[in-house]
Amino acid sequence: TIGREGMVGSVLLLETDTVPYRYFTQVNGFAQRIDASRLKEEAEKHPEIRILILRYEAAFLAQSMQGAACNGVHSVQQRCCRWLLMVRDRVDSDELKLTHEFLAMMLSVRRASVSDVLRPLQESGFISSNRGKIKILNRKGLEAGSCECYRVIIDQQKRFLN
Repeated sequence: TIGREGMVGSVLLLETDTVPYRYFTQVNGFAQRIDASRLKEEAEKHPEIRILILRYEAAFLAQSMQGAACNGVHSVQQRCCRWLLMVRDRVDSDELKLTHEFLAMMLSVRRASVSDVLRPLQESGFISSNRGKIKILNRKGLEAGSCECYRVIIDQQKRFLN
């Protein structure tokens, strides 16, 4: 999950031209674009830019690795809480425009399972969910419902990016 704190394409600074995956937009927002050759050029001219981009890449790698481990050992409920918090942090809004179908894809579960996972979160007053929109009502409750992976990811981001 990448938001206002990061970027795609940072692997270009690791002397690679392509990657075996693609990026897609989950939530509406704004972005800026720079040509790959220009990014490499600017990073060479300005070492502080290169360092910042590589530090972000390290934070993103830590997030990816922790997320993979999390998917293997934690419940769908915990992973859902973690994922909602991560999206919320990146868009800086408690209103997330996410469909159940998309959330199912991100959690690697059937669409019907998303309703089963969100229902107790709604009943606890942590979120409200209605037609492509999930609103976080109680962040502390959502954090309590998440596994420790959310805190590990946040701590790693702070360590690498602050």
